[in-house]
Amino acid sequence: MPTMASAQGVDALIAEDAISNNVASTSSNQLTSGMDPSSPAIMHPLLLAAARKGNMRELSYLLYGEQPTDMMPPEDFLEVLAAYTSGCCPNGTRTSTSTSTTVEAPSPGSLLQGVTMEGDTALHVVAANGDSEDFMNCADLIHGKDRTFLSKQNTKGDTPLHCAVRAGNSRMVSHLVDLARTEGTLEDLLRKENCSKETVLHEAVRIGHNRIVKNLLTADPELACFPKEGTSALYLAISLEEYNIAETLHEESKDKVVSYLGPNGQNTFARRCSSWIRYLMQSFIQFNHSVKKTLLLCAQMGRKQVYMTATLHENFHTILHHSDDC
Repeated sequence: MPTMASAQGVDALIAEDAISNNVASTSSNQLTSGMDPSSPAIMHPLLLAAARKGNMRELSYLLYGEQPTDMMPPEDFLEVLAAYTSGCCPNGTRTSTSTSTTVEAPSPGSLLQGVTMEGDTALHVVAANGDSEDFMNCADLIHGKDRTFLSKQNTKGDTPLHCAVRAGNSRMVSHLVDLARTEGTLEDLLRKENCSKETVLHEAVRIGHNRIVKNLLTADPELACFPKEGTSALYLAISLEEYNIAETLHEESKDKVVSYLGPNGQNTFARRCSSWIRYLMQSFIQFNHSVKKTLLLCAQMGRKQVYMTATLHENFHTILHHSDDC
């Protein structure tokens, strides 16, 4: 029978869920994002907690029931679960006489169908909250239960990979990429757009994570050409003055071909001429040996309205002339 402390723990969990709005409900966002408009199942609070913590023991017990002794979750978890279900745990061995519970115990088969208010699956939650070995093992566990979760989108159109990149979880990003490669769905996953028409590459650019940008381009050297319509990753990089990332996008892309379109088809450099020139100036001053390379980069990326000459003097200063009508 659950203890008084367990009952208080249940109340605390329920209160936390109510405050943070992490329990799923029908949302008008789902109707506009192209997702299934039917009301989703509610994610079990203990599943949400286990996914957030990357707790392999708790997650395994919830999804598969009885575990070997060395993999069983702690006693207090079992007591809280019993209190939640007001009946028996998934393995059918523990019962509770409590009458104050409000959550019915789902079967392990249906448990993973629950989502948060934002439409996040358990894999979204795991991907966003860590990239240690425990979190990656949890991702494997969920993926093994349902391989479609890798490409599932929440109400904002984000996949678990979007969430991992946004959180800067580089090891989780690589792990999910490997899972998709094994499934033969890597290209589709990397190029999948969310409701903002952004791929995972945009997320990496936005957080300024050059290593993730390189890893994504290694997995798909044509990724910087997507989306075909909408703001490009390069435009975003220039807008955020992430010039090292802008160069990475160019250098790591197949045949150095990238999209440089902005919103409504605007040209990257027409909007960010002055910022780009500042970057070139800094490049010339700091890396005199790369002047030619930088000029070629500028030309190849569509700077047709800028002309420049670089003259290196004995004191290594660089003189840069450029047009003002960008």
